Amino acid sequence: MIDLLLQYRTPSPIFAGACVSAALPSQEKGDLLWEYNVGDPITASAYVDEHWQFESDTVPTSERLVCVCSSSGSICLLRINSNMNRDSSQPGIDVQEYARFDLQGDVFSSPVMIGGRIFVGCRDDYLHCVSVEI
Repeated sequence: MIDLLLQYRTPSPIFAGACVSAALPSQEKGDLLWEYNVGDPITASAYVDEHWQFESDTVPTSERLVCVCSSSGSICLLRINSNMNRDSSQPGIDVQEYARFDLQGDVFSSPVMIGGRIFVGCRDDYLHCVSVEI
């Protein structure tokens, strides 16, 4: 028998697989840490760039890029800051849309990010490569 580790009820159906990342805060309890509405259904897993880190001269950061594709063809790049809040034991998580690209067809495939580029298949029968400059 398999033990249930966590359970979370969402307000609407989920059509994409889980996104697991060592770069994002722990989800041992199954609590909702943050959410972001991309405006259209998401039918593919998000991708967290485990190797990209934003540089800051003033404060050490724990920021990552997360790429999410919507079924309507949008590629949404989110900047996630998961620094710990010094006044609290709870993580201070800030989610901002960093960039958005619109493709000419529906997207049902999960994106991959390599070396500042996003690769994603589209229903226009093309594999697209989008360059991201930070």
